[in-house]
Amino acid sequence: MPQYPLIVCLPPGTTRTDLTGELTGRLEPFSAAHAVAPYRRYLQVTSPRFFALVSLAGVEHGLDLAEQGLSWAQVAEVFNRHLDTVAAPGQPRMRLDGDGRPYGMTTANPRAKFHTWRIGGHFTGHFLARPGLGRDDTTRIVNPRPSPATVIETVCDGGPRRLLALAAMRGRARTAAVEAYEVWEKAVAGTPAARTIEEFLDRRSEDPAGYPSRRAAADYLAQPRVTALTEWDLAHDPVFFDDTDPAGYDSALAEFQVDREQFLHHHERSGPLGHALLTLDGDWLDPTVHNPQPARGDLVAARHTYVEQAAAYLDGLAGDTVLVYVELTHR
Repeated sequence: MPQYPLIVCLPPGTTRTDLTGELTGRLEPFSAAHAVAPYRRYLQVTSPRFFALVSLAGVEHGLDLAEQGLSWAQVAEVFNRHLDTVAAPGQPRMRLDGDGRPYGMTTANPRAKFHTWRIGGHFTGHFLARPGLGRDDTTRIVNPRPSPATVIETVCDGGPRRLLALAAMRGRARTAAVEAYEVWEKAVAGTPAARTIEEFLDRRSEDPAGYPSRRAAADYLAQPRVTALTEWDLAHDPVFFDDTDPAGYDSALAEFQVDREQFLHHHERSGPLGHALLTLDGDWLDPTVHNPQPARGDLVAARHTYVEQAAAYLDGLAGDTVLVYVELTHR
């Protein structure tokens, strides 16, 4: 099950004994188990033929899928009959509104971000505590313990903002970014900037017969910078190839192929952050909050926006505001 980290901001004065109750109340609106009143959830698919091809594959439905005039009413009748046949009581039946648009009734939380949560989890010890804390301050830190890297430092899962060494965390993140960018510069030395796979696929879309997908992929991979990255990864640990990236190297291009200072600034500001942040007012900040399925390049831009917003928000909080690092889990 995938996990990702979230910083939750709690009011000044929140004690360690208050944590579970405070976190439960603030996270509840974003839980997949949170009950909501039934509402319409419209299908994002616009083609009834495409929906039938995907959702009714292997089902004896009697529809003519070669017919361009296939209607949602026809598809809904067959789809619902199929659900009745396989006895799927929890599956919403397809309905049509007054304009003929398909939807299903659901009570699934539209704001859901996770199924389970716990303090720290796989990300325990994320925060660095400020040095020289007194006994009273230590009692306000969440799960403090010696750093595994150096026993003279204390790491923890949260505490009042003024007791956390956020500036030191940013400094270390910048140092790591300097090293990463130096590797990038060595790997791509002497090569011109590369274009992303989307640019080649756009050309294919304009002329699919004259410029097929195979040619687009070959031209993308033949770029000197992409070739250099491939050769670098073959000789070193594969630090640039991303197996979640359909093109392999578009993520690296979007992240590293920028001005050096811009790269370092972004990673420095990212230092204390998690994937998302929950503000004192209950606002959820993350890179996909305004666009759940951004394109690869758009996602990188969204991450930059999120980092600047979240970092500025943390900087503006009162020193006694409590920050807690939480692991969220998706099923």
